[in-house]
Order: sequence, then structure tokens, then C-alpha cells
Amino acid sequence: MEDSDKKRKEAMLLRQQHRYEEALPIYRQLWENDQRNPWDGWGLALCLQQLKQYKESIDICEEIIKKHGNYDYIKNLYIWSLFYYIKNETLSNDEFEYIAKKILENTTNEDKIFSAVILKWIHRLKGEPNYPALKILKLLDMLDINRLNKEALEITQDGKKIEIASEYEQYFMHKSKALYELSEYEKCIEISNAAITSLKRFHYNNDIWFKWRIALSFKNMQRYDESLEKLIEIVRIKKDWFIQKEIAEIYFIQNKYDDALSFAIDSILNAGEIDKKIYVIILLCEIFEKKQMHYEAGLHYLLAKNIIDKNGWKIQVPIQLKDKFNDFGAQANDIHRELKKIWNQINDAKMDRYDGIIINYLSNNQAGFIKCHNQTYYFKVADLYGKKEDYSIGTKVTFSLVDSYDKKKNKPVKNAVKIKKIS
Repeated sequence: MEDSDKKRKEAMLLRQQHRYEEALPIYRQLWENDQRNPWDGWGLALCLQQLKQYKESIDICEEIIKKHGNYDYIKNLYIWSLFYYIKNETLSNDEFEYIAKKILENTTNEDKIFSAVILKWIHRLKGEPNYPALKILKLLDMLDINRLNKEALEITQDGKKIEIASEYEQYFMHKSKALYELSEYEKCIEISNAAITSLKRFHYNNDIWFKWRIALSFKNMQRYDESLEKLIEIVRIKKDWFIQKEIAEIYFIQNKYDDALSFAIDSILNAGEIDKKIYVIILLCEIFEKKQMHYEAGLHYLLAKNIIDKNGWKIQVPIQLKDKFNDFGAQANDIHRELKKIWNQINDAKMDRYDGIIINYLSNNQAGFIKCHNQTYYFKVADLYGKKEDYSIGTKVTFSLVDSYDKKKNKPVKNAVKIKKIS
């Protein structure tokens, strides 16, 4: 007995000094040789947890709980060992859910770990092929929003410190998406507006995605003017092809074919795989058909048909296009190449040209500024036609302007694009 007490004090001292590797064998010996004393088991389980041996820590906790009851010390150690296990181990969805439910059964939404488990569970669910919106919404409803941490979290990844969204922001992020996916458009607008109003800082462009879901919700409710207002606001900051596509679709619905064409051309010429833009191509076919530009419409029909057939998709082209262009004979050998010429011609025609001079390059040599009539415009090297070495400081150029957004100054700006050297 005296020998056990001596070892117990030694193990406790080592544990208090965070010398878990040295304390572990002593606690293990005590646990195995001294009739499974629950306090020896607690010390052993704690050392195992600290040494990231979570499974054995969980097993010992469960043995103690089974024999001695779920008292606070062992319960707290047990649920945190369970949490670290699901956080750090590679588990199947069934294994994860089984353990997550165990943690939730032993905690309430007043406990810090409760919200951490719910949000980790949702993080796994959102990556599933068929987004389980209803399940995510039910999990979110278990949280008390007033208890969620509003401070951004900091983690270390690959040796670098990264700031991630607070629990509070994650709640709005997931709820907004789940409501949209469930076609609960009014509620989606309400929660997204609440997020924009109550959050002081945003991560992962969430401020844009909240506005995006508001815009799409308005569109699906056929409130096109309200949708368009939001989309125009978004596209000034984030010029992605799919945003331009949504704007083009609304203008088409409103019979504003010139505006629809302008944004559809922006979308098709923007970065992104051509196959993923199948609905932009079909929309362009419809626009050109409405504008009675049958050759251009026919080429778009053929390109759409080729992409659909190549991928084996079951996408239905509008019947009126099929009837009109199914027997269309393309005069160009390469339809895509011919259409690129058409897209660029239309794009060039709608953009004014300006003369200026390159006044400097930034330190990374990937961007710079052009001066024109006492105004300076930011440009990217990628927007220079030809070889970069042909463009030095002092080179006279002609260029176009596009709407953009300066995140540092938090205001809309004009940037120079399609930059050509003046011979």
C-alpha cells in the first residue's frame, strides 16, 4: 500500500509538471495492479489524452464510468478525449456521427465543446456530394446563437497562422446556405441580411456570398429588379463568370437583349472551363436568335450540342432552338475558334479606348499603373498584349477601362485592360 501511495505521488508530480511520458508507465502500473482505482485510471487517461493516444484514453474513461458512474472529472476528460479523437483521426461518417452523438448526449448547448462538435459535424456534412441541407439546419437549430463565440479563431496550418471564421460567422454561413438549398428564400434573405448587419468582419468572402444568396433568392422569387441590384453590386467587387451569367439571364428575361449580350460575353470570355459554361452558351444562342443573328445563334447551338454529347449530359436545349438550328451547317471548321473571334469582336466594340503611358511597375512586376489625362489606372501584366518586355516605363499604350473594386481602399475603381503598345 505504501509503495502504491509513493508511486501515486510520483506520477501526480510528473503529471503536474506536464511530464506525461514519464507519468504514463507509473499510472499504467497502478491502474493494472491496484484493483482499477478510478483516480489512477483518470491519471492514466489524462496522460494518454495529452500524448494523443485518444482511443485508449476513451476506453479507460468508459471502463471507469461503467463501474463508478459519470462524475464530473471523468466526464469532462471523457468528452474531450472523444472530441480530440474525432478532430484528429480519420473516421468514416458513421464513426464520426456515433462519437459526436456521444459528446452531445453528455453536454448541453451551454458547454463550449457542444458548439465545437456541431460546427465540426456540419463542416464534414457540407462536403458530401448531395448537400444535406435539412440535416445541417436541424444541427444548427440545436445551437444557442447568443452563446456562440464572436471572436475569429486562429489555427496553425503547415507552420503558418491562419485566421478562420468565428463560431458566430460560421452559424450564419451554414444557415444561409442550408435555407437557400431548401428553397426557403424569404428566410434565406432574412438570415443573410442579419449576417451582413451583425458581423463586423467576414472571412472566405462571406460578405459577398451572403449578398449572392440574397440575389439568387430574389431571382427565384421572380423579384428580378431586386436581384439585379444585388448582382450588380457583387459584380463590381467579384467578377466571376457565373455572376455575370446570372445578370445576363435576368436581362434576357426582361427582354433587354443588348444588356443580356454584354454580360453573357463578359461571362464566356472570363476565366473558367468552357464546358462548365454550357448554360452561358445556350443563353448566347437564345440572345442571338432574338436579335435575328442566325449565323451566330447557329454556331452557339452547335457548340452547345457538341459539349452536351461529349459529356453525355441530359441537358435539354430549348425546343425552339432545336427546331431552328438542328440542321444548321457550320461554315467554320473549328466552331469554338470561330466563336472566340465573334466574342472578342463584340467585346472590343462595346469598350471605349484610351491613350496613356506606363508610369511604373509594382515591386512584384505583376502589375503597375498607367497615366491618362491626370488620372492613374491600375493594370495587371496579364492584360498586356504581346511580350511583357515590350512594355517598359514610359511606353505609350492604348487601353480600355473596366469597373473593379479596391479592397484596401474599400471603394469602386476603374482598371486598365486590353493594353496594346502604340507603334
